[in-house]
Amino acid sequence: MNGNCSGVLLNNVHEVRKAVIGQFPYVVALISPEDEYVCAGSIVADRLILTTAECADTAKYVLINTTSAKRGKTSVNNILLNITQKEKFPTNDKNVALLYVEKSNSSFQLSKILVSNFTRPEEVKSAKAIGFGLNTETGQTKKLQYVGLYVRNAGDTSNAFIKCIYTTVPSCFKDKGGPVIYNDELVGVVTEGARECALEITSHYDIDKHMLNFINAYVFKAWLDDKINKKNETLDSDETVISRRRFTPVGTGRALMIKISPAILIHILFII
Repeated sequence: MNGNCSGVLLNNVHEVRKAVIGQFPYVVALISPEDEYVCAGSIVADRLILTTAECADTAKYVLINTTSAKRGKTSVNNILLNITQKEKFPTNDKNVALLYVEKSNSSFQLSKILVSNFTRPEEVKSAKAIGFGLNTETGQTKKLQYVGLYVRNAGDTSNAFIKCIYTTVPSCFKDKGGPVIYNDELVGVVTEGARECALEITSHYDIDKHMLNFINAYVFKAWLDDKINKKNETLDSDETVISRRRFTPVGTGRALMIKISPAILIHILFII
């Protein structure tokens, strides 16, 4: 116990809760070649997924529009996309990566999360972290969940805790790669979760139950913006090429060849 909780209550701190479909549409499940759940990730731009470098290593597919880490368990609008390219942040000790995915043929409108320009992480006192199977036992289906946490900054990374609430919901964070949200913007990526659950937390004492560590978005924001801009330029270029092809007449050489039957030709000459 670390003392009395008076004066440290935070409105955003709460127990692990289950998400509903559409609540966090930008959160995706990364799936292995064996069709097993790997980690969470976040849609940050068209066909770009942000996660950790460790998660990227073993992921082959991205499952979108789901609250379950298994295909077909939540919605008929589940979308499974192949990962076509992986790119890690160039500094080894900064554990983030981008996944490029194929274009979806679905009419479902994908959502993305805005990455914060916040440069003073010490001012973020509480935040929301999202992932799959945060307190799920081995063998159970991992559901999309979220938890409100107290944040303590430690430089490029921050630590997050549950404190000063009453809950009998098992409290732990058995996931990584998902977003940390503040004011509806991504302020970090979960790099490490606490797998050991506390079965009960009291509201009377500050127990500082450690839940996770996350890397602050300002660390990789410039790199991410550059990748997003380059990707958008590529998409715009592709659309321009497609548009030109749609309106380019098909001909032989420089002349547009038109075939006319002899009967039609005689009819034209007769009119003339």
